[in-house]
Amino acid sequence: QNPDGIVNRPVESDAMLRGHQDVLAQILKAEMETWTAWGVTGFGSSTYNFSNLQALANLDRAGEMPARFAWGYRGSDYNIEWLRYLQGMQNRGTDYLWLIGAQPLLTGGYCTTLAEKFKTKDLGPCSFAPGMEGRRQLDNILMAGMRVATMHSWGDKDIDYFMDAIEQDSAKVGIPLEEIRKKRHAFDHGGGAPRPDQIPRMKNLGMMAREINTA
Repeated sequence: QNPDGIVNRPVESDAMLRGHQDVLAQILKAEMETWTAWGVTGFGSSTYNFSNLQALANLDRAGEMPARFAWGYRGSDYNIEWLRYLQGMQNRGTDYLWLIGAQPLLTGGYCTTLAEKFKTKDLGPCSFAPGMEGRRQLDNILMAGMRVATMHSWGDKDIDYFMDAIEQDSAKVGIPLEEIRKKRHAFDHGGGAPRPDQIPRMKNLGMMAREINTA
């Protein structure tokens, strides 16, 4: 738990570099310069905390961004009204720093169908099962009309719940399939996911997956 009472949110730059935005900006700039030296010129990620976003914004204002950074919201407030404000800013910003969506603070869990098949314990619960806090956050993101982006996920069962949420929440607020596909909802990593039978459903929803590891 970090100093402002929020559980499970990275705070390194908020705490260790509090009051030193100039130093943080130069650290982030040096990190990006290391990657650009290898030909990487764009990133899609959460900024993880407000200090990193502020530092990136300061670099952008000064014209010192070495690479482009498309950022996803991962914060402490998932009130649907706040997310609707963010939706109005989605895909807006500058050529080097812009908002591409949001992810739940509680990212996809480690629950798998393999655990059921082999009657073993999951490494963790499903974050997006109905009634879970992660599902509430995911529901609000989707019903606010935002794209789910920069979200880490692991087990295949939570990908099922993720797709359930996309279909059900979009239907609740009247988002048609054509618009769902345009959003390109996404998840990263996906250890053990997606299963082969999940791929047609993902394709139908226009989803993206990065760094897939189908064990």
